[in-house]
Amino acid sequence: MNLKYPQNLKEGLLFGVVNAFFMVLGMMSFNLYLNDSFSFGVLLHGIIPVFFVAFCISFLFVTRITNFIINKYKIYKFTPFLMVFFMAGIMTFLAPLMELGKVMPLSVYLISFLRNYFAALCLQTLLVMPFALFVLSKYRTINFSK
Repeated sequence: MNLKYPQNLKEGLLFGVVNAFFMVLGMMSFNLYLNDSFSFGVLLHGIIPVFFVAFCISFLFVTRITNFIINKYKIYKFTPFLMVFFMAGIMTFLAPLMELGKVMPLSVYLISFLRNYFAALCLQTLLVMPFALFVLSKYRTINFSK
């Protein structure tokens, strides 16, 4: 068991909120920019509902499915790849549905999924995961000093 990761429900919620918020912020910015639609107004309008959906999906489903797979097949080092794979697949489908009210064609979805998977994997492993772990470590420091 790696002690730098969340060890209880409170830590899991804190870590999940930080992780989901910054992933949504980064991926929404990325996709809005690619579609020539980026503005802070558009970003601020959509970030809360997309964050809420992403957090719920991650916390309630994706984490459990990923943990089941990695524990069954003992492939612990692939956890980030699986988490990002499931989240990118689900959110690539849901975000346009939430924001535009329509489902994209399959060919557009597949291209968007591949693009989003690699962008999200880079964002997650290079920026968001280290930052979420940093926040978690500060939370533990504050909590243990009381």
